[in-house]
Amino acid sequence: MGFQLLLKTHHYITKVTAVKFNVMLIFLSIKKLHEFI
Repeated sequence: MGFQLLLKTHHYITKVTAVKFNVMLIFLSIKKLHEFI
């Protein structure tokens, strides 16, 4: 039970981190595009 909860929590944290990273990449890309225009 405890191990399954830990696994779920780790999966959730990994997902949140991945989303944050993707948002950061998109934000940086938009910033770079604005510099070019």
